Amino acid sequence: MQPMLDPATSSKHARPRGPARRNGSISALLAIALFAAALVAATAPASAGGFSCDDGPRATNYYEVLMDTDGDVTTGGPVTVVQGAEAPHDEQGIDAIAYLETGCDDQGNWVARRSALLAWSGIDFVSPASETLTYPIGLDLGPAGLDVVEWSVRRSSLPACIPRALFHASTLGSEFNDYTATFSIGTACESVLPVPIGGAAARLLLVTALALLSLATVRRMSGGGAGFALLLALVGATTFATALWALPIMIDGDPSDWGATLPIIDDPAMDHSSTYESEDMQLCYVDEDLGLDRLSFRCDVTEARDVPPAPP
Repeated sequence: MQPMLDPATSSKHARPRGPARRNGSISALLAIALFAAALVAATAPASAGGFSCDDGPRATNYYEVLMDTDGDVTTGGPVTVVQGAEAPHDEQGIDAIAYLETGCDDQGNWVARRSALLAWSGIDFVSPASETLTYPIGLDLGPAGLDVVEWSVRRSSLPACIPRALFHASTLGSEFNDYTATFSIGTACESVLPVPIGGAAARLLLVTALALLSLATVRRMSGGGAGFALLLALVGATTFATALWALPIMIDGDPSDWGATLPIIDDPAMDHSSTYESEDMQLCYVDEDLGLDRLSFRCDVTEARDVPPAPP
């Protein structure tokens, strides 16, 4: 006659009870807390002391996205560009420019000072309004210590598909500059941006779906102990990391909220036509957030503070 066994102890799938289960849950919570703390530390903005101007004369840099919004070179105006040792030439058909001016403020900080969306009037590029800015340039915060320059325009001010665009950088008082290869912008274009489309709302929806799927997986797990604690820790860490990625991009000089967004432009280093590395764009990004009606741009440059001396 077989001895009677306690079902709670005979099954290899039995859930742990008492201290063992509590210890597993505590271990999982500690693992999630440690992972969250590491992520917060890694993505925290740099201190304000990191944003400063070099001693010396004030100067002004310009960063732009030149756009041909209708694909017709006869409806826009010319913008002269040059890089490397090539001769200057005109980019034809530009009918909109997302424009940013950077420089030093009165406190000696290197900041974004003014932005505007310029439109071709048939004679010149004009802006119905511009925005005065005060946020810092992300000095040394980009990959390999590049300086991060961010700006944005209202998405609804532009067509759903912008078939041709390029980044352009120049410096006040310099005839030389840098520009990039062309790309398209918008979900309606054949070439879609290599970034998540739909903005923060779509990304938060994905986070919710992942969280629900993870919860269902955990509830199906009948094992316990260390294995259950590890699974719970991994689910919590993944959900937390995905939630950080889903947050909208803020235009503030801090690139950590761009998450895993890939650059749309990888421009060769040191291909600018002047000796000033503030014009040397290397990595450029675009983010289209329909929910916030924002088209965000970012360029990582070699040295945003390298500018020509002021005239005597």
